[in-house]
Amino acid sequence: MRIKPPKILLLMKDGTIKDPTLYCHQETVTLGGVTYYLLKETTADTTGLTLQADGSEKGDVVWGKFVFQLTGVVKILRSDIVSAYRVSASTTGGVYEGELDLLIRQADGTLRTTLATDVAKTFPTNYFTSWLTRTTVTSYQLSEYTVVDQTDYLEVDYVCEITTNVKASYVYLRIDDNTLDTSDQTRNAIWDFLKANELEKSPTANLGQWQSPENAYSSNDLRAWIDVGAVGHSFYNYDISLAGYQIDKLIVKIEHYESGIEEALSVQISTDGGLTWSDEVYLPQTTSEWIDYVDFAGPFTPDQLSNTNFQVGIRSTGIPGPGCLHKSNELCVYKDMKRKVIQDFKVGDKILGFQDGEFKLATVKNITYHSGKYTFYKITCHYRMHLWDEEFRGGLSPNDIGYKDIILTGNHPIPTVFGGVKRVQTLKVGEPLWGLFIKNKKLQTFPCPICKIETFEDEGAFNIETDTKYHFGHFKLIYYIKW
Repeated sequence: MRIKPPKILLLMKDGTIKDPTLYCHQETVTLGGVTYYLLKETTADTTGLTLQADGSEKGDVVWGKFVFQLTGVVKILRSDIVSAYRVSASTTGGVYEGELDLLIRQADGTLRTTLATDVAKTFPTNYFTSWLTRTTVTSYQLSEYTVVDQTDYLEVDYVCEITTNVKASYVYLRIDDNTLDTSDQTRNAIWDFLKANELEKSPTANLGQWQSPENAYSSNDLRAWIDVGAVGHSFYNYDISLAGYQIDKLIVKIEHYESGIEEALSVQISTDGGLTWSDEVYLPQTTSEWIDYVDFAGPFTPDQLSNTNFQVGIRSTGIPGPGCLHKSNELCVYKDMKRKVIQDFKVGDKILGFQDGEFKLATVKNITYHSGKYTFYKITCHYRMHLWDEEFRGGLSPNDIGYKDIILTGNHPIPTVFGGVKRVQTLKVGEPLWGLFIKNKKLQTFPCPICKIETFEDEGAFNIETDTKYHFGHFKLIYYIKW
């Protein structure tokens, strides 16, 4: 388990900086004689607009340029940028990828600086005449940027990279369509804006058993770390000087990742020098570096946040109890591409998994049945298989559309589209999970928004261990199996 600084964000009036998502809108602004579409923190509010890129020649074609004014923003903090693209094409036969260019544009239209190009890419996508939603394969880690002028704009250009062209063809991008579910709207995330009414503080002292704790004082390529057990550590001396102010909210910002799904990280605070602590807040698990925020509601006094009294506590811990599957869950068996319920699997069976968009085989090496009564979470997601006209396996037809569910214990990890790997009990309605479909004998992904979460109790739970570290699909939903 590795962490970077448990920073503190102090809000002295209402506001939030947490994980803003910027949605593509069709309203425009003119900068230096050039027209740009607007990015907003609100979802689509019109019936939509279709932008087009010429697919006749190979190369990069800009669908549209979008801007977000940085008024009130002091810094764009280190962020993991992802995007969703609502796309279709005028014909078939071509291949393209969606990608972003990130820039800072001055109010007079002059380019201030380029932050990144060709990032937040999708998988290569065949031309389809039906609409589908494509999402980023790998997030782009944006370095911290200090805003030079409050009138500047963040510019996000949506680019279509044509890799296999078709004469007299077009690739379309749909924006600002309020008839679509939020999970299907063209947008980009997960921005981290530090606003003018906020202060950001890092620790300068620590106490505990973690290794290299001083590495957590600043955001760079160094990390504090621990590999074993339930081990706590505290960070303090944030040098907060706010005499005469009341602090309405405190946010702990922490960059972290876990080396395996059996690890977890919790955060809590103390305002009396470590004599008493708030409840522990467990962070969603992630095996790639991720930024999480934990809110602690005030009011707080300046004395409570002084170097004498204020501490941030972190603790590494294993997931309590086994992360298990309900007996009714199904996985895809490789030999005949058919589904099989968990309780019917045997040691040595081959399970179909995936990694980086490719089929991978995993061998079942152990199956454990846990007796007793468990609380299960039934996560129901909506999928839209009619968006593809390819051949499908595992009992789903090309026109299949409806709802599928998975049933897991609350501590089981599950990959989400925009939030990394989370535990099931932290999921919320509307949050998209990864879905799977098979195209040209390759497993690919699309977002499946959660439409319902239910809990119930039942006897017994299963845990399957495999010999490899891959994702596995239940119907069209991805989750982790213990390895």
